[in-house]
Formats: sequence, structure tokens, C-alpha cells
Amino acid sequence: ISLTLNDLIKSKKIIDKLMKIDEKDPSTLYLTSSYFIKTKDFQKAIEYLNQAYKNIKPNENIRLSFNITNTLSKLYQALGENELANIYTTESIKYKNNLKIFNN
Repeated sequence: ISLTLNDLIKSKKIIDKLMKIDEKDPSTLYLTSSYFIKTKDFQKAIEYLNQAYKNIKPNENIRLSFNITNTLSKLYQALGENELANIYTTESIKYKNNLKIFNN
């Protein structure tokens, strides 16, 4: 899905359809958070990212896990929530290290 400013209306419609199919799917939740980041609704983005993080199974999709935790880290840091940012930074580093292992 293209999440450029010109495509936000179309992107929202697609996200809404995906959420109707499976509102607990981590990929859908991550994509939905991207929409809210683009619209600058960071609290809503964090809600969806936290749901995605809770719903992803261990070692199910390491790249997605990295993307979720890395994005949470950046959002919390931007909002001045340094303790939470540090927690998710640590998590994202673990996933990044696992990605390196699997990509070698």
C-alpha cells in the first residue's frame, strides 16, 4: 500500500478492509500504524504497534518484529518517553541481531 499523502484516503479504505478480514494480524496492525504515523496521530499508531507486538508469535516473522519494535522505539523517543524507547530499542536490537544470523 502506498502511504503517500495523496493516497491516504485510498490507503485508509484498504486498511479498513484488511482490518475486517483479520483485526489481529500483526502485519495489518503494523500497516495500520503506518497510516496513523502519516496522519501524525502518534498515539493511535502506538496503540496499533503495541497490538501488533502482542499478537506476533515468537520467531514468526523476525523482520516484522524488528520493524514493530524499532518503530515503537522511535515514536516513544520522539514523544519523550525515554524509558519505553529504551525498552523497545533493546528489543529491536535483539531482532536485528537475529536477522543478521538468518541472513548469513
